[in-house]
Amino acid sequence: GKLKYTFVPVQFEELVQDMIKSLLTLATKKNIRMEFTTPKELLPKIKIDPDKMRDVLQNLIDNAIKYTIENGTVSIGVGLEGAEELHFWVKDNGIGIPDAEKDKIFSRFFRAENATHRVTEGSGLGLFIAQSVVKRHGGKIWFESVLNSGSTFHVLLPLN
Repeated sequence: GKLKYTFVPVQFEELVQDMIKSLLTLATKKNIRMEFTTPKELLPKIKIDPDKMRDVLQNLIDNAIKYTIENGTVSIGVGLEGAEELHFWVKDNGIGIPDAEKDKIFSRFFRAENATHRVTEGSGLGLFIAQSVVKRHGGKIWFESVLNSGSTFHVLLPLN
């Protein structure tokens, strides 16, 4: 709660595209295809702290790349959810999250056991920080995951 937030109107899909570009090298090294589903029409600008939201996008997309096996796919999308909210999602076909650990995934310093075996670096703070930032924006973050099949992380943000 000590971080200062500066909310400004942002074209969210541009933020997403910039983050995809910045992580493309990482995906290419693992031969992972990144697919971005662009909105059918230009989304309304949304008032967010672009630096903090970049941290959320980077964490979610980076995790998807990190935990997807070579030659996999990471799908990213953004669109409107009704007239009130913006919906961003990242789907991978990676290692997934074990059922017994799903309730801890947003906890500080937590890393799922299958993640620590696969990727040794990581502090276990990324999803905790992402959740804090999303909540501070009045939004929600959640996921669906099937072990050994992949995960989809969702972020809903209010338009106003």
